[in-house]
Amino acid sequence: MAGSHWGTPCAVRLALVVALMMATACNVRTESPTIDDREVRVLIMHTTDIHSRLIPYEMRVAQTDKTLGLADENGPFGGIARIGHILKRERARVDRSLHIDSGDIFQGAPIFNVFFGEVELRALSMVGVDVMAIGNHEFDAGANNVAEQLARWADFPVLAANYLFSPTDSDQAPLLSDILFPYVIFNLYGLRVGVIGHGNTSSMTSLAESPNSLGITPMDHNEAAQFYIDMLTPLVDVIIVNSHLGLNDDEELIKCTSGVDLVLGGHHHVVLNPPKVIEDGTDCYYEIATRYVRDTCQKQLGGVLRVGALPDPVKLEKACDVICAETLNLFSARRERAGEVLPVTDLALIHERCMTALNKELPMPPGVENLPEPDRSEQLKGYMAARAEHACWTLPVTMGWTAPAQRKVPLIHSGAFAKYVGKLDTVFTQAYVCSDGIDNDGDGLTDMEDPGCVDPTDGSELLPGHQYENNWELTSYRYKPIPVDSRIPEDPKLLELLEPYVDELERQVPLDQVLGYAPVDVRRFGASGGDSALGNLVAESMMRRKGIETDFALTNSLGIRTDLFTGPVTVDDMYNVFPFENTITTMYLSGREVVELFDYVARRSGARGCASQAQVAGVRVVLHCGSCDPSKRPAGWPMVNEDDEGCAVDIKIGGQDISLDAQYQLAANDYIAQGGSGFMVLKRNTTQINTGIPLRDSTMDLLSQGKPCGKLEACQHDISGETGGCTPGYVCGCDARSSWNSNTKTCDRHLECVERSGTCVLAACVNDVSKLFQKRCRAFGEGVEREECMCIQAARAYSQCAATACVDRTNRIVEDGRLQLVAP
Repeated sequence: MAGSHWGTPCAVRLALVVALMMATACNVRTESPTIDDREVRVLIMHTTDIHSRLIPYEMRVAQTDKTLGLADENGPFGGIARIGHILKRERARVDRSLHIDSGDIFQGAPIFNVFFGEVELRALSMVGVDVMAIGNHEFDAGANNVAEQLARWADFPVLAANYLFSPTDSDQAPLLSDILFPYVIFNLYGLRVGVIGHGNTSSMTSLAESPNSLGITPMDHNEAAQFYIDMLTPLVDVIIVNSHLGLNDDEELIKCTSGVDLVLGGHHHVVLNPPKVIEDGTDCYYEIATRYVRDTCQKQLGGVLRVGALPDPVKLEKACDVICAETLNLFSARRERAGEVLPVTDLALIHERCMTALNKELPMPPGVENLPEPDRSEQLKGYMAARAEHACWTLPVTMGWTAPAQRKVPLIHSGAFAKYVGKLDTVFTQAYVCSDGIDNDGDGLTDMEDPGCVDPTDGSELLPGHQYENNWELTSYRYKPIPVDSRIPEDPKLLELLEPYVDELERQVPLDQVLGYAPVDVRRFGASGGDSALGNLVAESMMRRKGIETDFALTNSLGIRTDLFTGPVTVDDMYNVFPFENTITTMYLSGREVVELFDYVARRSGARGCASQAQVAGVRVVLHCGSCDPSKRPAGWPMVNEDDEGCAVDIKIGGQDISLDAQYQLAANDYIAQGGSGFMVLKRNTTQINTGIPLRDSTMDLLSQGKPCGKLEACQHDISGETGGCTPGYVCGCDARSSWNSNTKTCDRHLECVERSGTCVLAACVNDVSKLFQKRCRAFGEGVEREECMCIQAARAYSQCAATACVDRTNRIVEDGRLQLVAP
């Protein structure tokens, strides 16, 4: 970028608090002589939801990712050094470029759990990000942490125009209000680009409380966006919204505002390719007019306008009295929705204009009078409806209400987990509002009549490029998500930055430690929509953990972030399943509260396609989702409504029907215990004890205690049928199957174990674990040392599989129907 100006938040926020939607913009000349009458090309590089994936990682490529260019053979994926190479390569090819990140750079890989965001921010600063929107996961280690990390390491502006801040609970921590900005302006060699940032609100449940631990008061994001759009329009040529609101809220923001050229978003981990194009100003901005037409004007005209003749003048006068008063009240109550463009407030003048509008007749469709019935009546009915609508839509304009012309706004989302870098090539050109003889802005004035086209100093017509209003438009663009995989070189400077952090991470966390082996995928979502194999493992580990041992356990399904795939299950995999540092909280619930708890799970599940939003242990439950039949519930249970989106109809804890007056001890994760995901029945419980035991640790402990795969028979040979041989699919494992010969500098492979000293182990386990262990040899480069390392690691795979837990139904890691959902 050629230069930038960071928004001054103090004065702006003060104005926002006093009168969010009553700001008036000054007329400011927008002189850019070097780019007048030219096509201006700007390259925008977009990243979002990196989630601490600074180091390349393995994954199974989903079908959606395959269509976008990822392939299993090109792993590992992600990595900030590769992203840095892409950004440097693409930006070096152009004069004007921006790198915009849409937030959630924190949380999702162990490097965050150890360094709390320091590495992510240093890396983003090094790659040259120009601006970032704050994401919800930036607050995972607390408001003080994100404030301290941003103040120390970020050399780029971080935006949140829809947040108001109060002081944090620490005198030492910097204030978020001093660190986060509502907007930033970039001067790209003459083209001024304003970027407005929006932080997430939907996933930060604590924001619903005031005051809250984060010290943030969320504002209506559409109204906040329009406020800053109106403020920046006279100051810039292009306006971009950089958002971590999420896909649905991004779409709503475009429909509810006017004046944005482009929206870049994140949060939902999707790639929009091609970008979604949405017309702005079609919903909230026109809410006032829509309500006026449907609820006020047409109801009154229904009794006034008559087929084939002018309405009764007395009735017309009365209709105008009602319409004008109602309309004025409606517009005055929500002036910000009307865009502050209702200059006519004199009721007598409005009444006069109302009469003028209603007395204008649309021409009768030709030939209607000669049509036979019922065609004649239908045609006349349609004519009168059109006439009423015409009159109702004309009246607001005669009152001074104007609405901007709708514009098509592209919405860009570029995925997650550093899998893609979005590349957006844009072309901006000037849309001249003067010198074309047209009323472009809908104010009834053309060219020399329009003050926006006239130089106030001498009355002459303003030249293109010297007009007062923002007149640059996005005229064309091309978007491409660039896959980040092993085909992309790594930037050496970023590798150098990461090296000491990676060394310390490996010292603190044994990421490649094998906890178990999964012969098949272990899914986090059940095939029937109820309980799942992985969910059951997690909930069982919570309930059965020594020192906890409760009556039942419950955790939210979405807190389990990914599946366990076929192959070795490592500590790194468990960080992928549980990237958050959630702990186990215990509490006591009455039987009545247990019913309330599962009623809520049923409703929440019903609102999400009848897919269970909880995973459980120690309890068997039948839930009706999408509807509720009170007659199916046991007598005495709390009353529910038939129109509820779901309810529980059967609950057994410890194999027994629950008693409403009994007391049951629950183990839950601390997130939902604090009311996360709407579990308010748990939040208000006063018996809570946070054990401090991480959910990740309890799951790893239970998983690793299981029996290994297979019968573990003693053996001497691999081949079935021979003395001491193994059945097909198994091999005879012992440390002596391979050894390094220091004399010949070769790896000696042995066909058998001595005197039945081996154990029949799963052949697939040996093969997969051997490949995993041999990755440890990369540091040796090529040569004898590497060959020796590979030999030793291959030998260890045999003994590892003989002792490693089998992650399948052998150890009751299976979907068993404990949580049944019944669709309507």
